[in-house]
Amino acid sequence: METNTRSRIIVFVPLLLCVLLLETFQPPTATAVSTQQRRNNATDWSSLLAFRSLISDDPLGSLASWNDSLHFCRWGGVTCGRRHPERVTAIELESLGLVGLLSPFLANLTFLRRISLSNNRFKGHIPEDFGRLRRLRYLNLTLNSLGGVIPSALGRCSHLRVISLRGNALQGDIPSALGRCSHLRVIGLRDNALQGGIPAELGNLPRLTVLQLGFNNLTGDIPPSFGNLPLLAILDLSQNSLTGVIPPSLGNLSNLVYLAMYNNNLSGVIPPSLGNLSNLVYLAMYNNNLSGVIPPSLGSLPLLNSLDLSYNRLTGAIPPSLGNLSFLDYLALDSNVLYGVIPPSLSNLSNLVHLLVYNNSLSGVIPTSFGSLPFLISLDLSYNSFTGAIPPSLGNLSYLQVLEISSNNLHGGIPSSLGKLSSLALFHCVENHLSGEIPASLGQLSSLIHLDVGLNELSGSIPSSLYNLSALVDLGIEFNQLTGTLPSDIGNALPNLQKFLVSQNQLTGPIPASLANASALQDIEFDFNSFTGTIPSSLGKLQSLYWLDVAANQLEAKDITGWSFMMALTNCTNLQLLHVRLNMLGGRMPTSIANLSTRLESLALDNNQISGVIPDGIGKLINLNYLDMGTNLLQGSLLPEIGKLWRLQYLNLGENMISGEIPCTFGNLTKIDRLYLQQNDLEGNIPSVFGNFQNLELWNLSSNKLTGAIPKEVMGLSSLSIFLDLSHNLLNGSIHSEVGNLKNIGKLDLSHNKLSGQLPGAIGECQILTSLHMEFNLLEGEIPSSFSNLKGLQELDLSHNLLSGQYGIGNQASTAGDVYSYGILLLEIFIGKRPTDDKFKDGLNLHKYVQMAFPEQVMDIIDPRSFSAEEHEECIVSVIKYGLLCSKESPEERLEMTEVAKEMVAIRDKFLKGLNP
Repeated sequence: METNTRSRIIVFVPLLLCVLLLETFQPPTATAVSTQQRRNNATDWSSLLAFRSLISDDPLGSLASWNDSLHFCRWGGVTCGRRHPERVTAIELESLGLVGLLSPFLANLTFLRRISLSNNRFKGHIPEDFGRLRRLRYLNLTLNSLGGVIPSALGRCSHLRVISLRGNALQGDIPSALGRCSHLRVIGLRDNALQGGIPAELGNLPRLTVLQLGFNNLTGDIPPSFGNLPLLAILDLSQNSLTGVIPPSLGNLSNLVYLAMYNNNLSGVIPPSLGNLSNLVYLAMYNNNLSGVIPPSLGSLPLLNSLDLSYNRLTGAIPPSLGNLSFLDYLALDSNVLYGVIPPSLSNLSNLVHLLVYNNSLSGVIPTSFGSLPFLISLDLSYNSFTGAIPPSLGNLSYLQVLEISSNNLHGGIPSSLGKLSSLALFHCVENHLSGEIPASLGQLSSLIHLDVGLNELSGSIPSSLYNLSALVDLGIEFNQLTGTLPSDIGNALPNLQKFLVSQNQLTGPIPASLANASALQDIEFDFNSFTGTIPSSLGKLQSLYWLDVAANQLEAKDITGWSFMMALTNCTNLQLLHVRLNMLGGRMPTSIANLSTRLESLALDNNQISGVIPDGIGKLINLNYLDMGTNLLQGSLLPEIGKLWRLQYLNLGENMISGEIPCTFGNLTKIDRLYLQQNDLEGNIPSVFGNFQNLELWNLSSNKLTGAIPKEVMGLSSLSIFLDLSHNLLNGSIHSEVGNLKNIGKLDLSHNKLSGQLPGAIGECQILTSLHMEFNLLEGEIPSSFSNLKGLQELDLSHNLLSGQYGIGNQASTAGDVYSYGILLLEIFIGKRPTDDKFKDGLNLHKYVQMAFPEQVMDIIDPRSFSAEEHEECIVSVIKYGLLCSKESPEERLEMTEVAKEMVAIRDKFLKGLNP
């Protein structure tokens, strides 16, 4: 609606241009020449035939008269002069669909004053020879397909008054030579592909009235010399790539009516001197990089009808002086950084039709006096910080069609007076703090097409009167506290509905099957309510449906009948999102899932009670980027064809009962960034092709039965930045030094495996780590000193390994792992068994083995090769006691190392004393 308004506002521009042309360029009337008086001019005759010879298509037969049966002065579109009746002075062939090239022989028509070939399909280039037409005053080649450059030779057409080349494909620079055509009044070069800067020489044309350079690729600054054009009425520089500041000299253009500079890269401030343009009607500078404040002097433009400064970086308050613009009907200040309150003076703009100030930082209350703007059609105050209530006086705006007040801090209820806005087509008050019930009076808005009251604190039931709004296309009541049920005939009551949003409410009852009667329905968002029953299979009739989200309800599917909706949805060939997660869907996974639309991008069935296997043919859904079947009862194996889903970014098959090996084809999922396969029964090795996951940020393979070594390619995935969890598997071998490539990872869990060897010092390079778990492995050796680099570490567990030494946690040393390793070492020495002994399996480990014998049978398990003297039993039992205390599973239950050292010294002294009584 905003774009249409801007187009409507500039309709007067071509009208003004036409008036200027009519006043100045009335073509001479052709004089009939008798056969007796006629003297054939061979040059003009042959030049016209040369022009015709390059016309390849004349669909209307407009050149049928161009033959020897008539004098060329009587040919269609040809005019000859009064004083020189056999010399051609004008060629006017507008809007005839002519196709061809422009003949350079037209330059031989030396008396030619007017060329008008607009709105045809001429191609090729403008002949350089046109520069020889010294009498040429009017050149109009608009709306053709001409390419090439504008000939600089046109600068030699010293009598040229109008050059209009709009709507072609001209390239290159604007010739500075045009600045020598001192009689020029109109330069129309809009809608081409011109490049380079604007010649400053154009500022030397004292008679110039119209300068249209918009919609090109011009760069550089606006020449300050433009301020020297005293008669300029129209200046259009829009839709280019102009930079620099707006010259203050433009304030000298006292006759300027139309000034358009929108869609450029202009910067700096708006010159206050523009307030001197007393005849200005249209001012548009939107979509630039202008900064500073809105000059109060703009309030001194008495005839201004349209002011658009939107999409800049303007700051400060809205000047109260804008309230003086009594003719203003369009005011757009949206998408800036304006703050403060709306000046009450804006209520004086009695002719205002459109007021757009959205996407700023405006505050205060919405002025009650806005209700007295009699002609207001659109009012957009969204995305600000307005407070207070919605003024009931807005219900007086009888012409209002658009009321947009979303994303503010408004409180209170929705005024019932808004039900009087009989012309209202759009009402959005999304994301405020509105409370109370939805007024039943809104059901009187028979013209309403778009209604969204979502993200508020509205309560109560949906008024039945809303279902009288048969013209509704969009209905949004999402994220409120609404209760009740949806009427069974809602699809019949709202037949034009395309978008229906009721997410995050407290609605109950079944999903009405009649929704299928709203045949244009595209978007259904019913998630996070308490809907019950089954998902209606009638939804499969909605050919335009692209979004269906019924997640987080109490919907059921127990058998084939309950799942019939899935087969029906295979008819929805535009479906892009299907979410049925967090419901009570049971029974076997339907095979029809594989036949859903190939346009499907997001499929979520997680957190249900679905059994069976992943359907064959799932690989046909080639546009999936989100697939979640986690937390169900799925069995079977991972299908290799999942590897065909190369667009997948999110895959969750975790918390099921899937078994077998991980297919190597998963390596084709190179766009994946979240992969969840945890808590299944997967076995075999981790495929090294997972090293292809260059976008992977989170990977959870925990709680499976995976074996073999961790591939070094996996440890080299530098993209992993959130979590890598391989815990609770049967992985063995050493940890590759490539682990140091995980420089961006936050959490790493390799615990509860059978990893052996030493901890690589490269782990110290993972300096973003906040959590590191490697407990319950078979790691040994010194803890690398590089661990002191892990300054952000909040969780660290290296227990139940064979590690020694100290390591740093943040800025403090931790010895919990050292105590454990020391305890295991004591047990190993005195019992004579290593933690890796074949004896220790099925949950039995060295600590438990000794604990079961302690203290009565401890001497029975002591290594007889080293400790056989029963007279030292007391000391041996004491050592075993502290070995057990040091190797307790929980770090919190272990003794401090200082205490252990003290007790071991005491045991040593007692032992030595026994040797030397």
